[in-house]
Order: sequence, then C-alpha cells, then structure tokens
Amino acid sequence: MERSWRTQQDRLVTELRLAGVQTLSEANAFLPGYLERYRARFAIAPQSPESAYVPMEEETDLDRLFCFKYQRAVANDHTIRFAGRVIQLPPRADRVSYARARVEVHEHLDGSLAVWHGGTQLVSLPPPADPPTLRSRGPFQLAAKKGTARPPAPKPLSWEEVRRRARTASTGPANFELGKPTTQHPWVRQKDLAIELRKQRSSPSVPDPNP
Repeated sequence: MERSWRTQQDRLVTELRLAGVQTLSEANAFLPGYLERYRARFAIAPQSPESAYVPMEEETDLDRLFCFKYQRAVANDHTIRFAGRVIQLPPRADRVSYARARVEVHEHLDGSLAVWHGGTQLVSLPPPADPPTLRSRGPFQLAAKKGTARPPAPKPLSWEEVRRRARTASTGPANFELGKPTTQHPWVRQKDLAIELRKQRSSPSVPDPNP
C-alpha cells in the first residue's frame, strides 16, 4: 500500500499533466481509466486468493492495545509516579511486594489509567472529570505539565576551553600555561625522544639499532 502510494505521488501527477487535466472534476473523471491501465500493466496476482486478514478474537482487550504505554519503577513504599500523581500499588494474594519492580502504565483514550505487571492488572483508575487531549508524554511534555521550564541547551565550548580540559585530563590542573603544554606532557616527551633518535641515527659513530 505504501509503496503504491509513493509511486502514485509521482506518476499520477505526471499523467494528469500529460492528459491536460485542470480541474478537480476532470481529475475525478480521469482517475478510473488511469487506475485500470495502471493495474493491467503492474498488478501481480497474489499467491493465495483467500483474504490474509485474521478475524479478531472476542476476548481481545482493545483498551489494552489502543493506549499510551509507559515504563515505571516501583519505589520501596510500593508507589509509582506518573504525570504528577502518586499511585499506590496494593499487595495481592500472589505477590505482597512490588518494590523495585518494573511496571507498565496504560493511559487510555478517555484519560483513565491502569497499571500492569506482566499479564496482571494491578490498579485501575477512573478517567478525570475533565480529560485533556492526550498526547505521547515525553520528558519535556511531562515537565511542561508540572510547570517547569524546558532545560536550556548546553553552551558550546570554545576551542581554548577544549584544549585546557584536554591538558588538565592528561597532566593535571597544575604546572601548565594556557596554550603551552609542560615539558612532562606525553606529546612533548614523545617529540623529544623522536628528535634524539634521529640525531643518533644521523651520527656516523653510533650504529643504527634497526638497519
């Protein structure tokens, strides 16, 4: 379906232009003949003539399928936090404590909440009197609902600050000047060693250790 739609977004526009279609009524009259020609050229017969759709089982819980789902960790006091609310998880006969367990919060389209652990529903809360328009609750959406501002973007570091932090990580914060590494810096020591090796190899009195 999506592949065919992507093709029509390009091919159908070109066909309309070549046919000289100018109005919506002309396009509606042109479409049936175009689709017939298109299917006759590109359609492929399916392997099985039977429908591939599977009927839905009667016990299917549509509310559990069509909802927003969020992962939460249970605190030691058997509570979770969701959208500024504290939800208490009562003990059950098969399990007394859910502390530190991972549960799933389902937010239904009417605003009601349900907390699930595996295949067991732990809590069901009714919808609010004035349910808001539901959207996926990312971290910034939850922060906005609580009245907090979006965290500011980090300020980019200058090149001098990057170099200073790199030297600090290599040699420590003491005994260096901005832009000038110390003589004990690994880069400086490696450079001095390379210069000394070149001097020894260029001297005729010292044999080359690696001929």
